[in-house]
Amino acid sequence: MKRVLFNIILFSIAFLYIGNTKAGNCNILLGFDNINAHGGNIIKYENFYYLFGENRNNKGVVKNINVYKTSDFCSWTFSGNAFYSNNNHNIGASGIIERPKVIYSVSKKRFYMYFHHELPNTGYNSALIGVASSQNIVGPYKYIRSFRINPGVLPRHTKNINELKYSDFFKRDFHKGQMSRDLTVYQEGGDVFLISSSEDNSTLIVSQLDSTLANLNGNYNRISPHGYNEAPILFKEGNTYFLITSGVSGWKPNKAKLYKSKNLLDDWVYVGTPIRSSKSNINTTFGGQGAFIFKYNMDDYIFLDSWDSENLSKSNILIKKVYWENGNPYLK
Repeated sequence: MKRVLFNIILFSIAFLYIGNTKAGNCNILLGFDNINAHGGNIIKYENFYYLFGENRNNKGVVKNINVYKTSDFCSWTFSGNAFYSNNNHNIGASGIIERPKVIYSVSKKRFYMYFHHELPNTGYNSALIGVASSQNIVGPYKYIRSFRINPGVLPRHTKNINELKYSDFFKRDFHKGQMSRDLTVYQEGGDVFLISSSEDNSTLIVSQLDSTLANLNGNYNRISPHGYNEAPILFKEGNTYFLITSGVSGWKPNKAKLYKSKNLLDDWVYVGTPIRSSKSNINTTFGGQGAFIFKYNMDDYIFLDSWDSENLSKSNILIKKVYWENGNPYLK
């Protein structure tokens, strides 16, 4: 799904729309009609939560990455444009940047932004990961590089390319590197992993970054080959990793999927849909598509984009609390 401009509306503990909300004793106004931050993430640094996301115009074009901050989720302050597409080599006004994800490296004392990047005038054929960095959380982030993933390298536990299932797209791109479109970033201690929708969106690939945080180390795994997943959200509870994804249906909402594994780089098991609600909500994931997960007051919340394909400027976002039963997460 593409990303579009959103207006922020309503937030409650169990079912949150960004806008007027309530958490504890706080009547929350999460900002203003002009908040514009799609497909990104929230990270906490020192005493503030920072929201990063795509700044889209009314035609859906991303010109830069916005950042907002809050100390209590009661109000948000615009902190500026963290990353400008026009001012960066190989991006430019006609390039595409989507799905920005920001992490902080304690060892390097720097912030790193990763994003889906398409070169100018190439449509969605470049399928690159872009990297930018800043010493300041709100930027400006300086562009480092963009790249295809894992060129000429086989996945873990694979000795021969012909061992791989549903490998036509993989073989096609083996030497130049696999595609990366929708992506997310997972950080665990000093290890950082990128999870990408790859192989023409048919397969997810989880890849480990090396110590530079701007390159991969060749350690990676394919997840759900031929499963057609987008919008990956990766998180961990106890000793188990979970992935919540969307299907591939353009602008139209679809049924979310849940996967789990004991090891990021080993086999993943398909669990089913994480939605417990009406048939309509199950089939459409409440009308949204996942962007990221964040923790607030000890609870986890999933941030979803709710697209309006007829009028991009009226698209909203919503947030759902994560519940647990028998070791598996669900949304209701």
